[in-house]
Amino acid sequence: VTSELKMYDEIGLDSSKIYKISYITKEASVGDMKLVESFAVDKNALLEKYRQPLQKVKYIDFLAIPFLIFETLYTHNILEKKNDLFISIDADEAFFAFYKDGSYITSKKTLSLSDMVKEAENKNIITSIEALKETLLKKGLLQENYTPQEYDIYDYIQTTFKNFLSKTYNIALHNRNVYGFTKIERIFFSLDNQTIPGFEQMAQSFFEEATCLALNFLAHEKTLALDAITTSYILDKLTSHDQSQNFTILEKKAPFYKSEVGKFMLASAASIMILSSYPLYQQFQLNNINSENKTLNEQLAVLTRTSSKLKKEQKKLEKSIHSKKLEQAKIDSDLHKLQSVASSLLALKSKDSKYTTMLLTINQLLKKYKLSVENVHQVADGAMDFEIYSKEQKRDTIAQFMNALLSAGYQSVTSNEIKLNDDVYKSIITVKK
Repeated sequence: VTSELKMYDEIGLDSSKIYKISYITKEASVGDMKLVESFAVDKNALLEKYRQPLQKVKYIDFLAIPFLIFETLYTHNILEKKNDLFISIDADEAFFAFYKDGSYITSKKTLSLSDMVKEAENKNIITSIEALKETLLKKGLLQENYTPQEYDIYDYIQTTFKNFLSKTYNIALHNRNVYGFTKIERIFFSLDNQTIPGFEQMAQSFFEEATCLALNFLAHEKTLALDAITTSYILDKLTSHDQSQNFTILEKKAPFYKSEVGKFMLASAASIMILSSYPLYQQFQLNNINSENKTLNEQLAVLTRTSSKLKKEQKKLEKSIHSKKLEQAKIDSDLHKLQSVASSLLALKSKDSKYTTMLLTINQLLKKYKLSVENVHQVADGAMDFEIYSKEQKRDTIAQFMNALLSAGYQSVTSNEIKLNDDVYKSIITVKK
């Protein structure tokens, strides 16, 4: 449950949905933590994807994770165990997977043909999935295969595959550190069981010592390699009764007579005929309770995830509200200071116009040296106190401001100690005309 909650919090799974979740525990670790890779499939999305086939076939015995299927190539000694990179690109799905000594390490999804078509259209390059596939298989990444009129599509393909291999290379570097292998020895590529012209040269510019091969193992005339490999992988799992990575939610239920309840009822048929029907009623009730309990547990899991997500959002909101309150308090404090200064200035202006020139001069110099006023007081006839502070946290700007006032012809410009308070330099300056 803890692992599932972590997936909802960190990966962003929708807490209102029900997922089929599986885990792979890696042999590698980081510090004291064991590496675990998790997979989640939306059950409703799964039902929707197979909606049409399920109208004819009611059950699916095994749904495999594509990244894991290459294990079967090593199990049956079709491939020698090395450090391999598998790349598969199809119309609607594309991915690459790393294997070390025949064991799965990690994988990533990448651009499918349909994704590439959409990207190309955004660059005003009009093509289709079939046309793009044909271009890749016949012309590939070799510029000499394209006419000048086709350089736009060539440039897009060249850039896309270069970015793809760069990303793959960076992940390979990360895997070296985590899983402890030195280099990629083989790259298996498949687009309709084939590689594309120029791919090997580009791949070897990133993986210098790797051999590039077509991923066409187990494939026949009209069979895609990926389908054949998947079939072999599933057969291995079913034979060994390994359901740990089976993502189906549509498995065929065992016949009634093979179920534990069925065996019990058949074995007890004679006694049931003689005894009252109450035990049967109890068993019926027990089945109903178990079914309800399973439904309630699923609902509880959804509510637990939703509650965790809401608590997390609540903490964020509370933190934001606290921050806004602090900002409001500062604004209120600054406003109060401005109102106090404004009131003092208005009082001086109404009292005696002779301060107007002084205030204008001081205002200009405050702007010049990026200083601010907190309070203004008249201390004597023709003399005023200005409590100022440095906006830029520089002590010398206050001294420069005082020298400028003396240069402007004021009789006396003095200050008390220039103090550092809350990372801001402050002082009270007395100016006399």
